[in-house]
Amino acid sequence: MVDTLRLSGAADRMARARLFAGVDQIDMAARVGKSRNTISAYERGVSEPPMSVLAEWAVVTGRSIDWLVWGDEGRPELVNAKAAPSEDEAASLVRPEGLEPPTF
Repeated sequence: MVDTLRLSGAADRMARARLFAGVDQIDMAARVGKSRNTISAYERGVSEPPMSVLAEWAVVTGRSIDWLVWGDEGRPELVNAKAAPSEDEAASLVRPEGLEPPTF
């Protein structure tokens, strides 16, 4: 899934997000449909949670899935991504000047 979820960092962020949200392991287990032992394994980096658990964890804690998995540095494929073009740049990319449709 996510290169072993970068387990040490992701596991730590999952635990910190849960604690900051004021949710204990038993409540989190009930929310995500897993046992308290499984929640503990996720937070210790022993086990990798499925995407469905990450999604519910994000909802419960108010953090994004990307933050839980990658932290503040972001996903590697997005770190060096180009910014989206401005509205004017996008318009010129879609329809070069001089090729406007005729208006009647």
